[in-house]
Amino acid sequence: MQLNLQNRTKSTTRRLTCYYVSGLMILCSSLLGEPATNLNSGKLQSIENYINLDRHPEDGKSLAVIEGIAPENSHLYLMEIAANPRNSERIRIRALSLLRNYSDQSDVMVFLEKSIQTQSWRANLRRWAVLSYARGFQVKFPGRVSVFLRSQESKTTGRLQKTISKTLRGVEKGDAH
Repeated sequence: MQLNLQNRTKSTTRRLTCYYVSGLMILCSSLLGEPATNLNSGKLQSIENYINLDRHPEDGKSLAVIEGIAPENSHLYLMEIAANPRNSERIRIRALSLLRNYSDQSDVMVFLEKSIQTQSWRANLRRWAVLSYARGFQVKFPGRVSVFLRSQESKTTGRLQKTISKTLRGVEKGDAH
């Protein structure tokens, strides 16, 4: 009887540990701003390849091609590309730059905010996240953008802080470009 009770206790402990570890993994991935992972890998690779080869990702043609590859949720693919540390910095920057075109997607706003706050990201990537955030969301949410950037201004140093300060001045004037 005591052996059966010990086995139950061990299995309950294992289950709780599994739930704890799973919850911890979910929490960590959400804090890092990683988007959903249930994306089509073929489409993801096609978009990565296109971004890598495209010389002018900011123009409308790039956005049209990407939305042609993944019409329903192209912003999720761009978020995945930007968040993936295995991608080159150039590809990640281009994905961040294109995300400014999705100002109607609240998950893009949250992703960019988390990207700006993520200390493990290189300052250059975080600077591009600031620019994309301000350019994409200043018109619809000027108050939120201003408050968020002001809160980040004192938490950063160097070129990132200068970028935030300059962008914040632009947002307050109504022009973050």
